[in-house]
Amino acid sequence: MLLSFERSKNKSFDKVNPALNFISIFLILFLLLDIFKNPKLIQYTNRSNNWTDEQQTEVRKTPDADAEDLRDIYFIVPDRYPSNEVLSKQYGFDNSNFINYLSEKGFFIADKSRSVYPTTTMSLGSELNMMFLDEFTTQYGTETSDFKPVVSFLRNNEVGKLLKERGYTYINLGSWWHVTQRFDIADININSKGLANDEFIIRFLETTMFTEFADTLLPEEYRLSHRSEQKKTANFQSEKIKEVANMQSPKFVFVHFILPHPPYVFDKDCNYLKEKITDDRTEIENYKEQIRCANKKLKDMIDYILKNSKKEPIIILQSDEGPHPIKSPLPKDNDWKNADNVALSEKFKILNTLYLPGVDHSILQKDLSPVNTFRFIFNTYFEENFEYLPNKTFIFSDQGHIFDYKEITNELR
Repeated sequence: MLLSFERSKNKSFDKVNPALNFISIFLILFLLLDIFKNPKLIQYTNRSNNWTDEQQTEVRKTPDADAEDLRDIYFIVPDRYPSNEVLSKQYGFDNSNFINYLSEKGFFIADKSRSVYPTTTMSLGSELNMMFLDEFTTQYGTETSDFKPVVSFLRNNEVGKLLKERGYTYINLGSWWHVTQRFDIADININSKGLANDEFIIRFLETTMFTEFADTLLPEEYRLSHRSEQKKTANFQSEKIKEVANMQSPKFVFVHFILPHPPYVFDKDCNYLKEKITDDRTEIENYKEQIRCANKKLKDMIDYILKNSKKEPIIILQSDEGPHPIKSPLPKDNDWKNADNVALSEKFKILNTLYLPGVDHSILQKDLSPVNTFRFIFNTYFEENFEYLPNKTFIFSDQGHIFDYKEITNELR
């Protein structure tokens, strides 16, 4: 194949299409063969550092007596979930039922909380390392679009290191997104697997005849697309966390739950919506349906965790960011320097709630910054003495200058 490509590289690109189409046919036959060999593949399977389920249960070293007394910690991140204020004022959505549910369960609602950065990678990288990202500007300058250094920083985060030193098993219940699908520092990575969950494969096949061919064979919700990934992963995570909750303690469980983030594939009862239906609706209508589904799944997760934990767990239910501005769209993607205050509110005013056993809520701040979340956890439950950082929020200029930070804290007051 390489020789064939070398001979034809100077010819019209049209001559390459047959080769790509041949590859796409091979891939679909490969996928169908896998499905026939293993019907469960089209549903849900798990990958944990390529280990079997039996090996997962054996990975924990026998904890010492002190470790056995530690609480499990769950960090659940519903992607692009804004504050009640944004949902009510900008989207006309009453989310009081879900917030009241959390309050009744004993969660503290930090309803004045703001995301520190406008992207998932930066927000989680900052929070899980308990620091701002100024050093990236110093090290890499402002004229770069390369997120890879922050991705590595996130996947090898300080919070994970500190918890593992204390006897915790780090479990990453991964998303379909490549950045959080696997963490280097995690002891166990669990995610739905298979060809349909590979971003590269999907993007490649979309350039060939594969998509059109597959569409004639498979129901929409099982096609190789980001829509089917979204459905599969959300359902997988909401069920798999129940197995994780029953694994040996103490454990730190990170869940990047990509709802209500698009693509919009669920109605309020978490039934799959065909693309034709969502295309006929406004984005805000689709968002409202998907956030109702997110609430339903999050309630189910929380109820199960609380009911099945031997010792009351710590639960951080906190969004990484709000929606990419719907009400006041940016002039172009990630052009934050030209965002108005409506767009900034949508993006940075987030859901931030915490279940903190034994903590008097009166000592907590409504504007708790994500950069201080784990500083508080370590100080409160592990007798550390981390200083709290100031509440700050930053944008970057645009996609080509991702470390060109500007503070916008005052604009969000």
